[in-house]
Amino acid sequence: MKTGKNDKNYQAKDPHKVLCYRSLLDYASEILAKGRGDGTDFCAGKVTQAIVNDLFRRGSKLETEIMTITQRQIFKYRDHPKERKGASLPVEDYFFIERALSSPTNIYVDISKKSLVYVVTTSYKQDKIVKVVLHPNYVSKGKTTNLVKSWGIVKAEDMQAEQYTQIK
Repeated sequence: MKTGKNDKNYQAKDPHKVLCYRSLLDYASEILAKGRGDGTDFCAGKVTQAIVNDLFRRGSKLETEIMTITQRQIFKYRDHPKERKGASLPVEDYFFIERALSSPTNIYVDISKKSLVYVVTTSYKQDKIVKVVLHPNYVSKGKTTNLVKSWGIVKAEDMQAEQYTQIK
């Protein structure tokens, strides 16, 4: 089993398998090389304090601090239609996802969604940024996690749309 930061393996309190690899790139490369999933999720670290504080202000709290990325999300972006127009992040640049999650440049709340959704960003290339969507306390198959549901490359000015409220 591969381990994560400081060679510790974070385990969720439920039986849902969460593995911490050294990087998302390692995890994605291994999953894509196999061509099929094995039921594990990637531990993407802990939710940033700015999001925890915002949840508290909204009268909510996290069920767990750990953010996860499922194999389904990895496979979703293999040969994604947005790749042709340059909006899909290449696997070799997946470290930008980890950077956005661990030390985001900006954090937004997507107010157009029915449930609470956070969007974290980090700079990419030229006038582009990597946008990562986080669903806190996401429940799937009876398990609660902070799910990193999607990511992509957008123009920085796209985050000025009315649907986003900046919290950091």
